[in-house]
Amino acid sequence: MTTFDNETIFDANLRFHPLHGGGNLIGKNIVDRVKTHNKKFKRALDMCCGAGFIGAGLLKEDLVEELHCTDINPKAVELCTANMLNCGYEANCYVSNVFENVRVKFDLITVNPPWWSTYCRQMTKYKDIQSQLIWLDKDWAWHRKFLRNLHLYLNEGGVCILQENETSSDLLSFAGMTQLRVRDHDCPAVDSPVTGDKIYPWILEVTHD
Repeated sequence: MTTFDNETIFDANLRFHPLHGGGNLIGKNIVDRVKTHNKKFKRALDMCCGAGFIGAGLLKEDLVEELHCTDINPKAVELCTANMLNCGYEANCYVSNVFENVRVKFDLITVNPPWWSTYCRQMTKYKDIQSQLIWLDKDWAWHRKFLRNLHLYLNEGGVCILQENETSSDLLSFAGMTQLRVRDHDCPAVDSPVTGDKIYPWILEVTHD
């Protein structure tokens, strides 16, 4: 059984993605934050889906009716598709760079994006283990493009939840990138599955009020 921090959330084995971005470890923070809204979202998008840990968590907890999963990496989308089928879940999985191939609007968008905008000390251990797509968003270009266009793909009353890292960003890093309402929420620290170092994640929540 696949677990989130010792809490089983999947009904079947979920194959481990070779370009693993920590979704099975810190994805629980996103799922838990979605739960605080005390509702089932009609249509959801899990962007930067990787192997599908977060999307599968949303389906397992019955938090969404319809799920789309996108990633810029075709191999990740292929694996996510296989994982969803293996778990008995239905999801529309496809390749997209930000909103490039997205054609509908959503009530919920979840994202575990790259956490660093520049190369720094923390990257020394990551750069030879993981694809740069996972950890580097140079000068916050991806975040800027995503947040600038978010209002076009998030329904009124919709919620977007991003997992960030407090060693590389805070609310002020992104507040000016969107016309929507932003707020931050603390998360428990976790040990990196890649390096063993302590990770201090936080939630960036954007709402279309």
